[in-house]
Amino acid sequence: MAAKKTVSTRIDEEWFSAIEQICRETGQDFADWLRDAIALKLGSESPQQARALVERVEALEKKLQGLAGLLTR
Repeated sequence: MAAKKTVSTRIDEEWFSAIEQICRETGQDFADWLRDAIALKLGSESPQQARALVERVEALEKKLQGLAGLLTR
């Protein structure tokens, strides 16, 4: 496995809040979300990203099924 480096930066409060909200809604870790965003910008996808995407899609499918059940009552 390649060595990992730590990156530190400042972002606007608005961006920070938006990322926090996305992480709450998807259940994704803040650092994982940032790594995914960087990988997307660089045009690469790791196995962890693919797995996280599948998990998010599955979670959304469950939510949609629940909503569909409410609509058919």
